[in-house]
Amino acid sequence: MTAEGVIVAAMLIAIILSLTLAIALTYLYLKIHKLHIAIWSFALYFMGLRVLILLMITSKYLYMCESIHFMNDLFLILVDVLWIYGIFHFLNYGREKKSLLIYGFSGYLLLLAILFGLNTPDTILVGEGLTLVLIHPILLSYLFWMFYTSGKEVESNAMRYLGITFLLWAIDFILFGIPYFVYKDPIAGALGWTIGMAFRFMLLWALLEIRRETKKMVETTPPAVGTSP
Repeated sequence: MTAEGVIVAAMLIAIILSLTLAIALTYLYLKIHKLHIAIWSFALYFMGLRVLILLMITSKYLYMCESIHFMNDLFLILVDVLWIYGIFHFLNYGREKKSLLIYGFSGYLLLLAILFGLNTPDTILVGEGLTLVLIHPILLSYLFWMFYTSGKEVESNAMRYLGITFLLWAIDFILFGIPYFVYKDPIAGALGWTIGMAFRFMLLWALLEIRRETKKMVETTPPAVGTSP
């Protein structure tokens, strides 16, 4: 199979996995009504939508114009922010930290819009580099730290494993982000999308394990004993 064939196959699998996870989390939210579950499901919908757009470009149904580059970068950071906002809510962080996250994302969006609005090769390269090898890996590394340390605190191997999956995705973009998205290197694309596909399989396993651990914890927790008046 050619590098281009590997890219298309990995994209298709990535879309299927992202949407499967998104629908599963949506169904889980409807059952347990935990807001962080809904937030993470939106992150997965956007993750799948981003790959679908890129697949349409690879298949020549869309043209990779500057607005698509802008949307690709925007969706990447939006997915990170939604994952972080979800874990903030899961850990009951205060409004101040959540507001800082939203302000930071708004500042990034403004800067990216200015760089792409100038529409010169240098400013577009700066915008791509800022997203692919700096901000996106930093946010993914932060997600790794948040999930890994939280997993240690609650003794959840699945949460620690989930953190490691985000670290793997960060390394993927550091190594292959610019070569593929900017310089269109098919080998970098094949390697990067293969890692991206593996990341989604690992994400699926980690979320299933977190669900299993949660159910086990609920089943083994003894019921509260009422006190006599």
